[in-house]
Amino acid sequence: MNDDRNDDTPRAQQPGMVGEAKRHIADAVRETGDEAREAAGNAREKAEDLAESTSDEIAKLREKVEGLLREKVTPAIANAAEAAGVYARDAKAAVAGQAERAADTVKAHPLVAVTAIAALGFVIGRLTAPFQSPPRRW
Repeated sequence: MNDDRNDDTPRAQQPGMVGEAKRHIADAVRETGDEAREAAGNAREKAEDLAESTSDEIAKLREKVEGLLREKVTPAIANAAEAAGVYARDAKAAVAGQAERAADTVKAHPLVAVTAIAALGFVIGRLTAPFQSPPRRW
C-alpha cells in the first residue's frame, strides 16, 4: 500500500503543477504579446517619422526645381523666343528687299528677265524629265 500512496502523491500534486504551468505559460504569452504590441507601435512611429521626413524632402526638392525653372529655364526660353522673333523679322525684311530689287530689275530690263526665266524653265524641265537614251541608228 505504501507503493500506492507513493503513486497517488505525485498525482495529487499534479493538478497544482499543471495550474502553475498554465499560469506561467499565460504570463509568458501576455509578456510576449505586450512586447509584440510595443514593437509594432515603435515600428509604426518610425514608419510615420520616415514618411513625414520623406514628404518634407520631396517638398523641398520640388521647391528647388521650381526655383531653378523660374531662375534659369524661363529666362532662357524667353531669350530664345526673343531671338527667334528678331531673326524672323530680319528674314522677312531681307526677303521683302530681295523681292523689291527683283521687281525693279524686271521693270528696268524686261527682255533680259524673260530670257532668264525661259532659260531657267528649260534647265528645270531637262533636270526633271525622265531620262531617255537617244535612239540608235545602225
